[in-house]
Formats: sequence, C-alpha cells, structure tokens
Amino acid sequence: MSYPSHSSTSNGVASGHSGRHTVPPQAIQSTISTHQHKSSQIGMVARGDEIYELDMQLEAAITAYSSREIGKAEFDAIVYHINDAIRDRERRYADYCVREQAGQTRPVDWYKEFYGYTEEEAEEHLREELRLRDIRNANQARGQSRMLQQSRHGRGH
Repeated sequence: MSYPSHSSTSNGVASGHSGRHTVPPQAIQSTISTHQHKSSQIGMVARGDEIYELDMQLEAAITAYSSREIGKAEFDAIVYHINDAIRDRERRYADYCVREQAGQTRPVDWYKEFYGYTEEEAEEHLREELRLRDIRNANQARGQSRMLQQSRHGRGH
C-alpha cells in the first residue's frame, strides 16, 4: 500500500498547509482543566481500596461462572466471602464514624483504617492530596482571571 507523500517546506510545515492555527483560549483552558482534574483524581486514588478490589473479585467470579470455569458452589462461596468483607467494612466504617464524632480521629486515621497505610504513608498521601488541590485551585484561578480579562477586552466571543 502506498501512502501520499507530503513535501515539507523550509519551515517544516507540509506544503499546502498553514503553519498557524488559532485556538480559542476557552478551549485551551477547558482542556487544561480536564487534564488536571483527571491527573488529580489519579493522584488521589488510595492504594488498597477494598471496595474496588471486592468489585473486581465479583466481576471475575461472574465472568468465571458465566463461562462455566467455576461451579455454583464455588461462585456462592466467593459471593459469601465478598458479602462478609463488605459487612466487616461497614462495621469498621460505623465504628470510625463514632470515633470521629467523638473527636477521637485524625485525618491520617482514615487511610490507616481503610487502606492499610502506615502513619508515614498516610501523612505523605495527605500532603500529596493537598499539593494537587493547591495546584488545581491556582490553575482554576488563573484560568478564570484570563477569561475575565478577555471578556473585559471584548475577546473570546
């Protein structure tokens, strides 16, 4: 199969194509904000999320049972194990909420209790969450400021 050849001009742009494109600032800011939101969400996902892991186990069990890789007894045992783990997490969550209401918890306790973090890991995770939040807030403020300036000057419409 042959592909059309594109000759390049001296400035590196294919002949017949303009080297300049105008992109509205709102589109750029929107794209940046979307990327930052996704990046910050990635950074904020804690390792060892029990609910996610249990959901993956259930999906795998359903797939295995549907394809007859496991029988009903094994599938039922897996579902029982998952339900038992969910009940245990709900009990720990209720206990945590009581302690929190009584003022007996610290922010790191959540990550230690539900994600198995050490004290140091929990503190580092919280610092990273705060850093990402600060970056996101600063970028949003800059974007809003730019959009406000452009609207005052009649641009961006």
